Amino acid sequence: NLSYAITLPPTSGTDTFNVKIAGTLWTPPTVVAVKTPSMPPLTSQIVITGTNASGSKAVGLFMPSDIIPGNYTLDFFGGTYIGQYNPDSNPSNSQASTSGTLTILSHNTTTRRIRGNFNFHAETILPPIQTTELTEGFFSVTY
Repeated sequence: NLSYAITLPPTSGTDTFNVKIAGTLWTPPTVVAVKTPSMPPLTSQIVITGTNASGSKAVGLFMPSDIIPGNYTLDFFGGTYIGQYNPDSNPSNSQASTSGTLTILSHNTTTRRIRGNFNFHAETILPPIQTTELTEGFFSVTY
């Protein structure tokens, strides 16, 4: 008899993540930020994800772990700075950034706290093409 949960835990009280999805403000109840290990040829990354309680709806950001304050282009095909949007649990509806901006406001590698703004145009990779505008995004998280 193993215990299990069917919802994700709530976000830490110190973490913040919000974004407008197609013009509607969304503040996910769960925010997770992690630093992945370096596994050559892949470098270490910071991954920040906001999800609904079931984990079916998600907005994620991927960036190098040594990122410094500045502006970066979110482009899935560039492979370095990526925005991702999953509107539901159907993988066919998953969308990736084809254009957009990630602005790192601060990144303290000692306390592992990172803050930034983002916006991106997301599209499905395979037809039928679906698109979504994600705007006015903000995060302040510890990874």
